[in-house]
Amino acid sequence: MSDTLCGQVSKMSGMTFADLIMSVLPFPLHKDLSGGDVTPCGSGGTAFGMVCSFSIPIITIVALILLLIFVKLLDIIFFWMPFFQICLPLPKFSAKES
Repeated sequence: MSDTLCGQVSKMSGMTFADLIMSVLPFPLHKDLSGGDVTPCGSGGTAFGMVCSFSIPIITIVALILLLIFVKLLDIIFFWMPFFQICLPLPKFSAKES
């Protein structure tokens, strides 16, 4: 876990479920959340958690794989189109009557 996320978790650890419920109630029963300042945990420097939190979402990887599959399938399907145009020409008809 990164030091910034650790600070966020430690800030929220003092809150109870009742505090969360009171924060969404209407005017007479509403009570604001008191989070205070967020101070990062740790002693400074580059933490291992901060390096690991920078990643590509899994949906991006899955979308890329599906895109490559569709492109390959379309390549297989439409690869033969030029051969049909060259090897199987349609007969030409003329407008003149014989």
